[in-house]
Amino acid sequence: MVLGDREFCSVDLRNWLREKGVSFCLRLKKNHCVETEHLVWQRLDELGIVLLNLFIFSR
Repeated sequence: MVLGDREFCSVDLRNWLREKGVSFCLRLKKNHCVETEHLVWQRLDELGIVLLNLFIFSR
C-alpha cells in the first residue's frame, strides 16, 4: 500500500501503481483538477468516483 500526499499527485504515478498491482491512496482535495483526456481537465468531485474523508487522530 502506498500512501501519498498532495505533492505526489501524478496521473503517471497512479497508472504505474495500477500496472504494478499496488494498492494506493493519494490524498487530494476534492476540488483538485486532473487531466482526463488531452487538454480536458475535470475536478475530482465531478468524476463520479468514490471520495473518502478520513480523519486519523493520535493522542
